[in-house]
Amino acid sequence: MKYVRKDDARKCPVHTAVLEEANNQLAEYGYFAKSDVVKDVGMIVMTDSIRWDYLAEFIKEDGKCELIPLAQRFWKMKADERVAHPEQAIAMGHGKKTMGYALVSCAGGALAIRRLEHKRSMANGVGKAFRLFADELVKRDLLEGSVRELANTVTN
Repeated sequence: MKYVRKDDARKCPVHTAVLEEANNQLAEYGYFAKSDVVKDVGMIVMTDSIRWDYLAEFIKEDGKCELIPLAQRFWKMKADERVAHPEQAIAMGHGKKTMGYALVSCAGGALAIRRLEHKRSMANGVGKAFRLFADELVKRDLLEGSVRELANTVTN
């Protein structure tokens, strides 16, 4: 498959139609399944050529909203299950594939809260790994001047 550049995807009639339908479904339901959007616009043949990462970015930029990637499980869950166990519906980790997207307000915000907790954990982990790495470099006296000061200010 040929690589599609972001600005080309923005101008592409297929991507434009899919983007419009995705926005319609987000406005109506608060979420959408990629397969439903493609089917609704009659572009099933083009499924493998659609750059969903670009479309998600376009939706975020155009609508000034945040999206949460959804796994297949989302469509099998009842509304109360989505609130009680939102981590099962979010497409992250353990081989879960993104089958669609939801607005952060979907499921009473439970999906957004779980996603925020995940991002916080990731940020904390990166910070801890940075501190360990910087401390090790300082111990081995491998840093000089302003870089040493930077490592010391961030780690302390």
